Amino acid sequence: MAIDLLEGKDKIHWVRHDLESILWVTVWYTARYHEGIETTRAFQVWRKADMFTLAEKKVYFLNTTDLYEPTAHFNTIAVWVGPLAELFLDARNVGKLLRYKVKHGGAQTSETFDLETLGGRITYKTFLGILGEE
Repeated sequence: MAIDLLEGKDKIHWVRHDLESILWVTVWYTARYHEGIETTRAFQVWRKADMFTLAEKKVYFLNTTDLYEPTAHFNTIAVWVGPLAELFLDARNVGKLLRYKVKHGGAQTSETFDLETLGGRITYKTFLGILGEE
């Protein structure tokens, strides 16, 4: 589940949330499974965490992807994790800045900023670009 949804910041379920969910599913399976067999308990805390704690763990992951270790079976797709994490971290920071500006009377509002894609940062096209499917 996307971080903004876990934190309750977004009331609308956007496509960008689904794209972010693909990142989390990729991380989960590529770090835990080899040829269909669970080989490690990496990210086990994610399984039982409440929504707020899970959001914190995911934010931490976005900031520290160097700790991510895929199983050998998934090395070919695991190369997407770092760039996708960077994409969502950048978008998260933009979203935080927008919320701050709106809250404190800044010039930008949700009417002048595309919340659906966080200013065009998270689109199907940018996501596919990272996967090499432009």
